[in-house]
Amino acid sequence: MSIGELMMEFKTLFKDDEEVVTEGPAEIIMKDVSFGYDEEPVIRDINITINEPGLYCIVGPNGVGKSTLIKCMCKILNITSGDVTINGRSVKEIKHKDIAKYIGYVPVSTGDVFSMSVLETILVGCQNKNDSDESKMRAVYKSMNLLNIGDLSSKNFGELSAGQHQKVAIARGLVQRPKVLILDEPTANLDVKYQVYVTELLRALAEHEKMIVLMISHDLNMSAKYAHKVIMMAKPGIIHQIGDPEDVITKENVEKVYGVHCKIIQDDDYGVPIVILGQSMMDEEGNIDVDPNMLLMEELENGKGSREINSKVLGRVSQGIQGRSEERTGEQEYQRQMD
Repeated sequence: MSIGELMMEFKTLFKDDEEVVTEGPAEIIMKDVSFGYDEEPVIRDINITINEPGLYCIVGPNGVGKSTLIKCMCKILNITSGDVTINGRSVKEIKHKDIAKYIGYVPVSTGDVFSMSVLETILVGCQNKNDSDESKMRAVYKSMNLLNIGDLSSKNFGELSAGQHQKVAIARGLVQRPKVLILDEPTANLDVKYQVYVTELLRALAEHEKMIVLMISHDLNMSAKYAHKVIMMAKPGIIHQIGDPEDVITKENVEKVYGVHCKIIQDDDYGVPIVILGQSMMDEEGNIDVDPNMLLMEELENGKGSREINSKVLGRVSQGIQGRSEERTGEQEYQRQMD
């Protein structure tokens, strides 16, 4: 079955939805948004307006705040300053339950294990829908069909592989049928075939269902081919550029943001840029440009750790524990509102 035929199936997931929060076109605005732990910002002065359907790929190297950005969008993390609005309403004034009706959030695959079956795990995504049980079950089975996991319906979620976990998580996001679908690295743990399939599916969902789909991606070539818009982030937690793939994924941007030499060629068949990576960029002394945190760890491992360095490392560990605790609280509240 083609992606187009699958989309026709998806259109009948719910026949008689009672749409309240999700009526009308979607619009998410982040204005002067910053977030951090203690005095250390993870993202800073973020200004984004997303008001058109499409697949938006968020790219950038590790540590620039991509996951933090999307968690601030759906109030899993409470922003430090600025504001996030959904159709003109500040998320500060919207309950998690109402945000969960409007925004579907699919986290990056974790080690969490549920005692529920795959079918029951996906069904959780329907709980905020005012539909009949028959309609909900039909939606669950069709979403499993979209992800080719129908044969896993009776299996325990905890028995699945990492890739299967990821497909189930995406299926659960789909049955929410939100106006905005946000996915944190949805192709992680998937083989190449399903990386392509899932990304094609998300683009088709955006086009056919007039949805805003935001996904974090580490694959520049996949983003270049399938994204309607690319959001490139850079250190120190800022938006480097937003625009069409060919305008954002350029030699200059890739080398500046990622620190890797590259060549960009134009694919004549698909009309998209293709990134061919070269060597890591070196500093004037011929050393690879690395994160200062890694240098601190190297000094500690070599027995050169001073009291000052130890203090810095322990401080960052403390911030990391605090940050993950806040994220878990936000994620648990989001999932609790869906149950």
